[in-house]
Amino acid sequence: ADDLFWEIGQAGLRLYADKAYTGAGDRVVVPFKGRGLPEAKRQHNHVVNSVRALVERGFSVLKRWAIFRRARCCPKFLDQIGKAVLTLELNRQQ
Repeated sequence: ADDLFWEIGQAGLRLYADKAYTGAGDRVVVPFKGRGLPEAKRQHNHVVNSVRALVERGFSVLKRWAIFRRARCCPKFLDQIGKAVLTLELNRQQ
């Protein structure tokens, strides 16, 4: 995991994570803990959780399609296959 955080830092990206990753670095965006948070912190939590929900839904779709368990092709094509599955699923939902 440390390598992932280092790579993200080098690329200048941000990683949206759950509360378990609190303190993982300034490039890891996590929701605030606690109840009765001020409006700004509640909005921050809403944004973080909304972004994470999209990713979690994507993982769910890929698991449901079981595309990686059944793949018999070269691994370098799996990213293209994953993108195609997510695109098809997104278009189906609209």
